[in-house]
Amino acid sequence: MIPEQPQKNQDLLLSLHGVPSTVQDFIWYLGEETSGGTRLFSYIPGLPRPQRDGNAMGQRDIVGFPNGSMLLRGAQPSDSGTYQVAATVNPAWTMKAKIDVQVAAWILNAGAEISITPEPAQPAEGDNVTLVVHGLSGELLAYNWYAGPSISLTFLVASYIVSTGDETPGPAHTGREAVRPDGSLDIHGALPGHTGTYILQTLNRQFQTEVGYGHMQVYEILAPPTVMANDTALVERRDTLRLICSSPSPAEVRWFFNGDALPVAVRLGLSPDGRMLTRHGVRREEAGAYQCEVWNPVSVSRSEPLNLTSALNEWLSSKILPPAQAALLKWTSTRPSPCGVCPGPALSQSMCGPSMGRP
Repeated sequence: MIPEQPQKNQDLLLSLHGVPSTVQDFIWYLGEETSGGTRLFSYIPGLPRPQRDGNAMGQRDIVGFPNGSMLLRGAQPSDSGTYQVAATVNPAWTMKAKIDVQVAAWILNAGAEISITPEPAQPAEGDNVTLVVHGLSGELLAYNWYAGPSISLTFLVASYIVSTGDETPGPAHTGREAVRPDGSLDIHGALPGHTGTYILQTLNRQFQTEVGYGHMQVYEILAPPTVMANDTALVERRDTLRLICSSPSPAEVRWFFNGDALPVAVRLGLSPDGRMLTRHGVRREEAGAYQCEVWNPVSVSRSEPLNLTSALNEWLSSKILPPAQAALLKWTSTRPSPCGVCPGPALSQSMCGPSMGRP
């Protein structure tokens, strides 16, 4: 917790340590119970709008970070209480932690409020980024920059002496950072690994320190995803179709059918993260070209089409169609099938494309 003894109107950082980078989501609560009524917010890293406020947020100004930390701006005595967080690493593993916070009603030091903002605000990998500092005041002797959730030597990027301009790199320096005389931090050719919480610590001539916090998200330039299917031989109206949008990068996902957005009825089969499309008892009208698209604020990339061809289930068609219409029907894409000529048994559907095998 930074600061360790928070006062009224101060920014309060509650940081997590030891959370794997593969965390799927986390939820912060205020209170002894973890329920919908005490939920402050949920956060899904990697999404363009990752934070969803909960019932307990009220008028609080809270910012969540992808590493699980949270920043409460302008803390008030009424914000005192037990803060709990649940971080979902995978469906079978949820990490939990809690901390008691007491915000003092008095203000011991009315120092300047330092804030940090990245320019550009949504940098792409490879961009030159400046973490611009606002709110500095007085004559300062030195700056310390940290890339991490707390003021620790492990996270020290660089120390800078204002009078001489001397800069000393720390353990967290990547070779791309440089401190400006005004206290801002330049990052040359920022990478996704530069995403995270940044802390600036200043020292004035009275040997008093002030601290400011900021966060930067560096977005990847996305590679094309791949659509994968659960099988290559499905029986119409009986089998289940599962398509997965495979991409190594965290991003939002959109699906397309024959070049257009998915029909509403088909979108109902999407998983919560949008990466899996499930259709139970697949129908012949669902044959066609399927694509998925991944996107973030700076990049968008679409997969090659996966072509689904359909043959009527002969037994079912004899029950639901007139004899003249109970014939073999096929839909194909104008794009040649990536696996050549698809087999078409009379009682099956087949999909040409990558296969995941039967579950």
